[in-house]
Order: sequence, then structure tokens, then C-alpha cells
Amino acid sequence: MKGQTISDWIISIDDLYPELSKNLHSEKKQDVRRLANSGLPTTKGFKVSYVNFLKQPKKLIKFLESYNQFVVRALPNTPKLPRRYRKYIRNYEQASDFLKSVIKTKEAYDIFITYQPSEKYSGIISLNPAIAVVELGRIGLDKFSHGLGTRYGGIFHNFGFNKFSLFKTYSTGKRKTSEKLTNYMRQSLMHITKADLPTQQGYFEFLISKEDKIYFVDYKINKGYLI
Repeated sequence: MKGQTISDWIISIDDLYPELSKNLHSEKKQDVRRLANSGLPTTKGFKVSYVNFLKQPKKLIKFLESYNQFVVRALPNTPKLPRRYRKYIRNYEQASDFLKSVIKTKEAYDIFITYQPSEKYSGIISLNPAIAVVELGRIGLDKFSHGLGTRYGGIFHNFGFNKFSLFKTYSTGKRKTSEKLTNYMRQSLMHITKADLPTQQGYFEFLISKEDKIYFVDYKINKGYLI
């Protein structure tokens, strides 16, 4: 299968496994809006249609000049087209070259650009009203979310929403979860418990920068991602 993201895979299985495809498919624009409204710490972002991106609006250029690296996402207006993204973009020219290489129909895409901190750790949280499973790794989020690298995890039992306590820890291979990594897990959960979440369940992706700041970069609520 050709493609670079899970959206390619979801599109490819739609005819054979429509129910699985339905459970995994999420509208990225809705995910972005949900995350922005959650109250979780996120990176700064800028949204613009691809047609307007090509016009180089002043606000966009000013935003790009405010940071040193970005993630550029091409978000389609139809589920039949895949999403595309590239990390560590430095300026408008690099963003434009990338988008021209992946977008064939200008009107079919919107562009979402976010500041990209340098990643020290990355992790995921799968949450339901009973438990929260947190996994963390010393690796970039792209590789981590595809199952690569050593993973450290904690299962946090929820005795009532917003009251997490460490229930069990586990690790991949022979390495044990360090106190520092466990603290990162607890911090990430504290952000969630303080956030204004519309439900008590969800799938979250986050990263921890070299400055030890936590940034959430994804928040989904569809069935295929939940424990």
C-alpha cells in the first residue's frame, strides 16, 4: 500500500472492512477543534485554506517568522483524500514546496501549521471512566506512535474522574520505569483532569520538549482508538 499516514490505510480498507474503517476514521479538522477547545496545553497554530496559503497572507508570514520550526498539515475536505504532513519545516518556502508536492487539487485542502518543539519524549494516553493507560518513550512521536522504540507505561486506576492514582507500571524489555518518567505520566494526566473535556474518554498524543514542557498534539474520541 502506498501512502504515508494512517488515513491512507483507512481509505485502503474501506471497501473490505467498512466497520473497522468507520471506527478508525476521524475528521482531523474536528480533532484539531476538539483539542483547541479542551483546555489542554497545545502548540500555537495557524489555519488557512490552501488557495489563500498560496497568496502568502501577511498574518501567515508573521506567524512563520515567530518560530524556528513547524509541522505543516494538508487536511482534505473529503474522506476520500488522504491527509499529508511534514515536520521540521523552517519557513514559507519549505512549506510551499512540500504542499505543492502532495496537493493536486487546490480547492480540496485546508492547511494547518503548528509550532514544532524539539521532542525529548513522546507519549499517548488512552482514557475511559475506569482507567487511564499512559505510555511514554524516549523517541519522536512519529516513530513512537508506530510502535518503535522502548516504551514505558503506567496504568492509572480512576476511582472517580479527576482522581488518578498509580495502579501498576510496566515496561518494554528489561528496563524499569524511572521515577522521572512516572512523574511525566502523572503530569500529563493532571493536565487532562484539569481540562474541559466533553467526555470522560479519549485517545491523546503528547510530547515533552527539551524544556520539559508538555504539549498535546492530538485528541480523538472515536471507538477505534479507545481502550
